[in-house]
Amino acid sequence: MTAAIFLLDQKIDALEFLQRIKAIALFFQALSDTEMKAIKHWIKNTTREQLADSAIKILDAKKEVATVVKTITK
Repeated sequence: MTAAIFLLDQKIDALEFLQRIKAIALFFQALSDTEMKAIKHWIKNTTREQLADSAIKILDAKKEVATVVKTITK
């Protein structure tokens, strides 16, 4: 998780930030609910509101997909 935060906590433009969120979203699926809440809170506190909302939507969408895949493969 520390490496992911380091990857996001750099001076990059909004598009690059969202691309990085997409790239590491699957890793975030392995986090507990508490850890995921902490990541979302960090994103909200360190980025502009619109960018934070977009990033959190990406994370939530990836989590939903992972849950559906896990359910189907059982």
